[in-house]
Parts: sequence; C-alpha cells; structure tokens
Amino acid sequence: GSTALMIAADRSNTTSSIETVKTLIAAGANVNEKNNRGSSSLIKAFQRRTTTSSVETVTVLLEAGADW
Repeated sequence: GSTALMIAADRSNTTSSIETVKTLIAAGANVNEKNNRGSSSLIKAFQRRTTTSSVETVTVLLEAGADW
C-alpha cells in the first residue's frame, strides 16, 4: 500500500498537499519508501508535474533526500 507521504505527493496539485508533504517529512516520513508497485513519493509527485504545486513538491522531496 501507499504511505501518507505517497498519497500527499500524488495529490500535490494543491497548496494544502504541499504543506502536508512538508509536515510529514518534518515528522520523519521516509522519503524513499516504496509501495508494493515499486513507486516512491518522488515518482508519485513527478507523475503530477504539470502544475506549479507538484513541481514544488518534487523539489521539496529532492531536498529531503528522495531518490528514484
């Protein structure tokens, strides 16, 4: 299944989701955890990269140490 961070990153086209991503990272969420399909929060956010908010989420995840 997906983690809370993955779900927030997947819905990262809103400001509230970006704030949720930041809060989860600050609380210690694993930015590199993968779900049962091999997707990470970074992949989920990147798939939504067509909005300014989702690009910001990708940046936040990368700054927190996320990798593919």
